[in-house]
Amino acid sequence: MTSRGKGRIAAVYGPVAAKYVQTNPPAIRELIGTVMREAFPQPLVETDAPPTVDLALRRTRDGKQSVHFLNLATVQRGETEFPAMDPYPATGPFAVRLRVPQKPAAVRWEPEGQQAEWSWRDGILTATIPSVQLHGAVIID
Repeated sequence: MTSRGKGRIAAVYGPVAAKYVQTNPPAIRELIGTVMREAFPQPLVETDAPPTVDLALRRTRDGKQSVHFLNLATVQRGETEFPAMDPYPATGPFAVRLRVPQKPAAVRWEPEGQQAEWSWRDGILTATIPSVQLHGAVIID
């Protein structure tokens, strides 16, 4: 980790990504997480979702902030076969915390279109994600 100009550069040397793809070991995920927490001590978004859930911070077509969640519990890992799952295992509930300077008017959970359980304090929106079967998104109005 080094400072450069107004930013910071973090590097992890070695075949870390290749090893992670092959076997998905928790130790590598924890190492990368530790480096990222040091590089970004105040991230825009955080979650306590399980590591099988991918998160993407996005904007809708009309400019609303959104946080998308993708449940990758049955994704192929390394050289193994794709697991056969029926039904697809849902995950949740879990929390997401997003830096939002002003209190939102509403927070929705899609695709259900229902109001999410949420609170806002000191610029931090905290929402509870009830369950993610495959994909869902929090939309901030």
